[in-house]
Amino acid sequence: MILDRPAYVRTLGWLGQVVCAGDAAWIERPLPWGDWDARGSWPYQSLPSIDLLEGLSGVRQRHQGSELDSRRLLTWTGVIRPDAVLDAAFEDRLAASATQSNWQWQPLKPHLCHRPDRPAARDGYSRRTRRRLHEAHQRLRVEREVLDQRHHTMARWQAQLQAARGIPQASSPDREHFMQLIALAARDPREIAVITLRHRADNVLCGLLLALHDRGEPSSWHAHSLLCDSDARRAFGAYALFDAAIEHFGAEPIWWGGQPASAEGVWRFKQRFSNTSAPAHLMCLELDPERLQAVRLKRPGYRWLPDYRNPEVEMR
Repeated sequence: MILDRPAYVRTLGWLGQVVCAGDAAWIERPLPWGDWDARGSWPYQSLPSIDLLEGLSGVRQRHQGSELDSRRLLTWTGVIRPDAVLDAAFEDRLAASATQSNWQWQPLKPHLCHRPDRPAARDGYSRRTRRRLHEAHQRLRVEREVLDQRHHTMARWQAQLQAARGIPQASSPDREHFMQLIALAARDPREIAVITLRHRADNVLCGLLLALHDRGEPSSWHAHSLLCDSDARRAFGAYALFDAAIEHFGAEPIWWGGQPASAEGVWRFKQRFSNTSAPAHLMCLELDPERLQAVRLKRPGYRWLPDYRNPEVEMR
């Protein structure tokens, strides 16, 4: 999956220091008292591979072809994709690696999906949804386009969305992320797709939906960003983009994203275009149990993973 690969993880520099080890990558983050820990990809990823497990354990830590003198890490924590299956194969993989760590697993939040083997969401649109789609198409034109140099526009719309909805910094990509995504799309346009909105009156770009393609078994699409300017939002452009995504990608599952901590209206909006859901999970691997025990004796514990990080701080 593209979200698991070092080339993609390198785009996540706003989250911390990216470290690559062979075919695996993770993000290292400092803690206020001097320790470090690691997190996985964003917005989620597959279950840890053997490369990731061994890289985290220090067996094969390399960075740009040279040996990396890596700091000890307390834990690695990842958001695991909602269609992942935690089975014996993963436990065997963990047992076979040099990590040999304790691990924790807990549901994070539900994620909505449109699956082709379920009754189509389009067949169940309400009259209100159909009316809004009609209004959107009267004013806006929807197209599947090649992702080109729009990173400034995407970053501006993302910043506006973050301010309007109070999105945590950890869930709000920056300009550098979008710029690197565009470079990845140029290398393999089959994996990153964009559906755009343009004003019919002047053909000016006013919104887009960015999606990532997982060509594994089974293959699926994962919505990455839905971004619009204020005029397009008022013209129900988001309705047109989600509906177009079902038209273009609906032969495979489309994962729309998770339930926001606030903004209940966003969740209800996504439900219009969904026909199933499943939870993403948090997974935490304990990489330095001895040091971790000392930290836990001195620090408050939280119902979060890792349990020494305050979720109120993490979700600012």
